[in-house]
Amino acid sequence: NITTLVEQEPKALEIMSNILGVTYVNSKKEFEDNFLADLVKYDKETDGEYENRLTKLNDRKLIPAIVKSTQKKILFCVDPTSDELDNYCHYDYGLMSLSTYKQITGLDSTLSIVFDENEEMPIYIRKLFKACYENKASDIDFTSMQSTIAVKLKISGEWDVVSSIPIVYKNKFLISLCSMANPNPLDYKSGKELKFKISQNIDGINVLFRASILPTTFGESIVIRKVSSIGTLPEITKLNFSNEAIDFVKSLVDLIFNPEKGGVVFINGKTGSGKTTLLAAIIFLYLNMNIKVNTAEDPVEIKHPHPYLNQIEVGDETGLTYLKVIVGLMRQAPDVIVIGESREAEEIKSVVNAALSGHFTFTSFHAGNAEQTLGRFVTMGIDLAMVVAPLKAILSMNLIPKLCDSCKIEHNGRYIRREKEGNNCEACRGRGILGTVPILEAAPFDNPNIKKLVGVEPIYKVIEEVKKEKNYISFESQFNRLKELGYVDCRSEMIHYERMGDK
Repeated sequence: NITTLVEQEPKALEIMSNILGVTYVNSKKEFEDNFLADLVKYDKETDGEYENRLTKLNDRKLIPAIVKSTQKKILFCVDPTSDELDNYCHYDYGLMSLSTYKQITGLDSTLSIVFDENEEMPIYIRKLFKACYENKASDIDFTSMQSTIAVKLKISGEWDVVSSIPIVYKNKFLISLCSMANPNPLDYKSGKELKFKISQNIDGINVLFRASILPTTFGESIVIRKVSSIGTLPEITKLNFSNEAIDFVKSLVDLIFNPEKGGVVFINGKTGSGKTTLLAAIIFLYLNMNIKVNTAEDPVEIKHPHPYLNQIEVGDETGLTYLKVIVGLMRQAPDVIVIGESREAEEIKSVVNAALSGHFTFTSFHAGNAEQTLGRFVTMGIDLAMVVAPLKAILSMNLIPKLCDSCKIEHNGRYIRREKEGNNCEACRGRGILGTVPILEAAPFDNPNIKKLVGVEPIYKVIEEVKKEKNYISFESQFNRLKELGYVDCRSEMIHYERMGDK
């Protein structure tokens, strides 16, 4: 039985390739060394032939490629059945195992959501939402290509391709996705960014997802972020921060009792770096001290009823902007103001003005570290002297994938990650990582002598002086701590995570 042999024994593919006289590859490296993927329309190919080829490709059966040495076009049959061997295999075809295909496409065999064209589209989409929730993924990403829409989940800080949608179903998918939103953003082809929210009931729990659609060269790019809907703010002592990082944050919180009122703290990091969680933990510290906190967020991710907390949602649905709300917040007699995110120069200036008016203010900002923060302010045309005057600290966040406790390997008294190949760990589904742990750079700016350097010395000189402060905390020191604790691979270097971006 050829089909059984193909499914159970990769050697069968090699044998069949010899019988049929076709090319055979069994590894990603061999494919990349000898072939170029060719998803474009052939010169003499009719529209019907092209659509037919794309349909077959989207069924994960055929991969068009070009032989590097001869420029000859070839189609690889993926994990063929006996009928497909009869129909497809001749001198213009080759054989490829399913495992090789998954290596080439990045499809993770441990988590696959199969698209079924006979299934109702909303059912497929709900499967994706459920997989995101059950696997504790932070994001679902849809990337439009020429023949497919690749579907990825971000799990433990790393992306995994889990599904694909044939491009011919793109409009049906977008219409179904938008119909789940309230209100329905009907004009998804507006040519500009579109943002909306989708609420899903998963196993009796209401989970909120925040979607963003942007046009790209091959069609719409969609990113859906899972928004935390728990009603309890996190405690900073339970977030895996080091003791010195916790002490630094608590020292900032205690500044509320200083006779000199006001001050601003910027909390930095890329999307999904833990900024919102840290802000929520800071709010929790204030509420335990009976300090009144007013927040402006887009959206309010953790709704927490408390007599000392007022949370205001900004965005298109409410008609409120950060600029409008900041002015209103100052009239509400808060002790602490928290602005969910400052993006524009005018928003940053308003935050700083609130701090200068005697309100202790926290806000998040997209920058990698303290030096990049000051550099971005300059490029945005913001007067650094104005910002630094009330500035108390710049906290920068990053989340590092955490080694799976069930399958990590001991190595010279520390631990390394078990690779995916041959990893049958049920806890992490063979990834070798499970969850994330935070690291923090804490840059204090309460030294008057350092403030005087701003505008006089280059930014890097200012940061050099900041790093000499006794309470300065570096990313590197926190990363090394995680290696010693066995949370991350002891062979890893911090520079890898600084460069990896949203891998």
